[in-house]
Amino acid sequence: MIGNRQIQKNSLKKPGKILLVGSDASTRLNLNEMISNDDFKIEIAASGFEAGIQAESIHPDCVVIDFVMGREEALMIAQNLRKNNEFTDTVLIGRAPDLIRYHMELRGLGVINIKDLFGISAISLAQKIELVIALERWKPDVEYDRLG
Repeated sequence: MIGNRQIQKNSLKKPGKILLVGSDASTRLNLNEMISNDDFKIEIAASGFEAGIQAESIHPDCVVIDFVMGREEALMIAQNLRKNNEFTDTVLIGRAPDLIRYHMELRGLGVINIKDLFGISAISLAQKIELVIALERWKPDVEYDRLG
């Protein structure tokens, strides 16, 4: 079970494939302890470029992106996977760095600690990424679609 969700093995009884991107040694060790090598094959990518190459070659069932590698690079990996139709069924899981894991920035309030304010049940160590949003500065010469 990863991030409150169990990853299902495919029906052909082949081991599932997990791609760990930018993860530290403790994350890899914890994942190896939780998951049997008979059930899942774990591949490791150190960078976004390496993750793209490995994703194309092994077609993982799950990609775990550790945001320790940097927010921009981690978001770029998630966006590239979601743009590619071959990876629409691939589960994306994001993992925040330890320093900011329980924090959220709210406009007008500043940075708050979710764990301290709302308790341990209000936090999640890992979460499935269903939507990737990238903000960009307004450019007057670009035509934008406004939905909603």
